[in-house]
Amino acid sequence: MQEEQFRVLLEKYMQGKCNEEEIAWLEFAYLNWNETDKQKFSEEELRTAQNLMWLAVNAETRPEAKVIKPRLRYVGIAAAVAAITLSIWLYTSYHYNSGKYPATANRINKITPGKNTATLSINGRSVQLSEAKKGVIIGNEVTYNDGTSLTMINNKDSVRNIAVTTPRGGTYQIVLQEGTKVWLNSDTKLEFLSSYRNESQRIVKLEGEGYFEVAKDKNRPFIVESSGQRIKVLGTHFNVNSYKDEAGIKTTLLEGSVIVSVPKYTLQLKPGEQAIVFGNKKDIAVRLVDTEEVVAWKNGYFRFYKEDIESIMKKVARWYDVSVEFKGEITTEKFNGTSSRTKNINEILEMLETTNAVHFKIEGRRVMVMK
Repeated sequence: MQEEQFRVLLEKYMQGKCNEEEIAWLEFAYLNWNETDKQKFSEEELRTAQNLMWLAVNAETRPEAKVIKPRLRYVGIAAAVAAITLSIWLYTSYHYNSGKYPATANRINKITPGKNTATLSINGRSVQLSEAKKGVIIGNEVTYNDGTSLTMINNKDSVRNIAVTTPRGGTYQIVLQEGTKVWLNSDTKLEFLSSYRNESQRIVKLEGEGYFEVAKDKNRPFIVESSGQRIKVLGTHFNVNSYKDEAGIKTTLLEGSVIVSVPKYTLQLKPGEQAIVFGNKKDIAVRLVDTEEVVAWKNGYFRFYKEDIESIMKKVARWYDVSVEFKGEITTEKFNGTSSRTKNINEILEMLETTNAVHFKIEGRRVMVMK
């Protein structure tokens, strides 16, 4: 590739001065990068290029999307981007249930899916929550959602630091003191103070992914803090994905209204919109999304729409608690489909293999991905 030209245009793009043809050239050049090319650029340059392509691909797949970029100005989209939006349809609802998927991956090791499991900590005292229960209610007392009591509360503590943590391969539902419901995905931590119901604001901290159904209270806003992002609501339904290994923090609104803030910028979302705050906390993109796809995890499904194999395998790794290793060239093809999260890992991998775009090999709890 023409390294110097790419670097010059990338700097020009960061200043918002690229014209449509120059951006198209950047996008085309990025599509032809290899691992050697990537080593020639700084982390900031790589991140900017990745953000550029992320916005380009999503503009292509969501033609109705709008983009808000305080620092970067998105001008056009290269025709070359269409080459990486090839979709491979996975008809799981018919073919899989009818047994028409061949066993393309002959594996003895059947890694089972995740389950209801989490750890509850109050002022440093921890207990493993029951796998036989689906959720826990945290009020003056702590009970499971079926009314079974947990002796975790010490009434001598006026303020309690509370945390609920799910491991990789775990999920759990939480009901907070004032009625707000939170579903936690795998590898997620929710923190808050027991006294927050008496404060002027209800503040929680989230690491990982959570779905919130906030109890309405027009006098006391509900605030979710995640890695420098702040979400403010009065009563609504929304999903937050703040995993550290993702390109940015994604906030998706299903009902009501939310205000998303980073150090210098604030925006308000409408139902069906998703805000993406990138790692540098300076760039914000907003797009229209399929909310069912976003919250499929909460409803017990994997659901993909024009999604690349790296993104899919991150979800698989978290839910099945496995490590993922890519061998050789990574396919750029996009996958669509739906599959239950109750299936063993073999079944979803074999489903993906029927596309002939990717192949898997399992060794212990390590999954190797090959083109």
